[in-house]
Amino acid sequence: MVFDTTVFKEWLDRRDFGEKSSGFHKLMSRLNELVEEKDIKFLYPKNLFDGKDKHEFIAFLENKLLLCTLQETEIKFQLINYSRIEYIEINEAQNQYDATILTIKVNQIGDIILNSLEDSNEHWVNEYSKGIKSLFKVLVVN
Repeated sequence: MVFDTTVFKEWLDRRDFGEKSSGFHKLMSRLNELVEEKDIKFLYPKNLFDGKDKHEFIAFLENKLLLCTLQETEIKFQLINYSRIEYIEINEAQNQYDATILTIKVNQIGDIILNSLEDSNEHWVNEYSKGIKSLFKVLVVN
C-alpha cells in the first residue's frame, strides 16, 4: 500500500490501530520536522497490520529514499540517494494472494525489501502488491 503523506495521516486518524497508530503518528511528527511534506512523493508503511513492535515506513522523495524506523527507545532516519541503488528486482507471484517482492540493493547498505505479504496481512496483501508495483515504476524512471 502506498500513500501520500496527507492521505496516510488521515487514514491513521480514521482507523484505530491502538499502539500502532501512536507509533506511526510519532514517526510522522518527527519526519515533518526534518522534511517538507510537499517533498515526499509516497510513503510505504511496513508492519502496520501485524503484531510486530517495529514501526517502519519508507518515504520516497524526488531523488532519495528515507528509511524511517521506531523501535522502543530509538527513532532512526536513513537518507539514501537513488544514485546509490545498484539494482532493483521485482518478483510477482501468479496468485494475487501471494507475495509481490521488491528488492532494492543499495551500495554499502544492503537490500531493502518490500514484501506485500510480510509487510501487511492477508486482508491487505493485494493493496500492498499494487503499491509495490507503483513504486517500481517510480524507481525505474529515476
